[in-house]
Amino acid sequence: MPTRKISILVCINERFSDRPSCGVQGSAKLAKQLEYKLQEAGLPIPVEPIGCFGRCHEGPNLRIAPGGAFFTEMNSARLDDVVAAVAAIIHPPAQPATCTDPLLASLSGASDESTHHSDR
Repeated sequence: MPTRKISILVCINERFSDRPSCGVQGSAKLAKQLEYKLQEAGLPIPVEPIGCFGRCHEGPNLRIAPGGAFFTEMNSARLDDVVAAVAAIIHPPAQPATCTDPLLASLSGASDESTHHSDR
């Protein structure tokens, strides 16, 4: 099965004013910590710095790309949530096997009268 190519985009924009920004709130350090946690989990996914998501008041922000989950108000304690989300994309849970043989399917739903007891 082909592996989906993904990366994690981390805003590292710094504003040197009284306006909030991800970079001033430590997003570059979070990106390094995330790289380490991903490697530790056996998920060699690139962590790429970007300029801005436009949601500075909710930062630090990151996103699983393409089109994946968006994480706001990130901190070190929440990095495991990102690792778990990446792992779910890379290694989705196995789907339960379904029986397509009509005879076997009918047998699995049939009642076995020898195991039923009545109060007659």
